[in-house]
Amino acid sequence: MGFVETGARLGKGGGFYDRYLEQHAGHMTIALAYEFQILGEIPVGPYDKNVDLIVTEKRVIRCKDRDAGTRIREEQLC
Repeated sequence: MGFVETGARLGKGGGFYDRYLEQHAGHMTIALAYEFQILGEIPVGPYDKNVDLIVTEKRVIRCKDRDAGTRIREEQLC
């Protein structure tokens, strides 16, 4: 499992969470991850759904403004 700061996710394949997120659109999505899981880039497909927030042991990454679709800011923890 890996993420990029825009909220894209790399999972085990199969699209289970993408289908789940599509069926529950409108809810804020939050991923818990270790800092080493934040990657520079990952492959993204046309049906992949991004998360809104990623929380690691070091920071909280607000991936995008849900209305504007842009990354807004990152908060450092500790």
